[in-house]
Amino acid sequence: MITGNDFSEHNEQDSDKISAAKRGAIKDFAHNRIVEWSQQREILEETLHSLDEINVEEEIDKAIDRLNEVEGSLNNALTELSAIVSAITECQDKASEHSLILNRYQALKTQYSSDIKRLTFIAEGEKNQSKYA
Repeated sequence: MITGNDFSEHNEQDSDKISAAKRGAIKDFAHNRIVEWSQQREILEETLHSLDEINVEEEIDKAIDRLNEVEGSLNNALTELSAIVSAITECQDKASEHSLILNRYQALKTQYSSDIKRLTFIAEGEKNQSKYA
């Protein structure tokens, strides 16, 4: 531009090359997408044909029956678990009660031992006092 030369011819050629390249890239992209979609369609058709052999309602009924069996098993397990938890709780309550009773008996034993020592001391004191009286 400073020299006065006009390169508009080169820009048109470059522009035509770029446009042709863009069109080619778009065609390649579109072709690749069509090929991918065709492959996906074939896969889906194969899957659909394999599903034609399956009776969907029968399979659903089988699945529902299996779910009912599992639900029954879970209910039985929960009932058994509840019984076990109740038994454990009852045993723990009894153990606590027995522990409390044992502690009370040990306290009574200590008290009785002290009482016996005191009474023995008193009896010996009276015996010794009668000797000296």
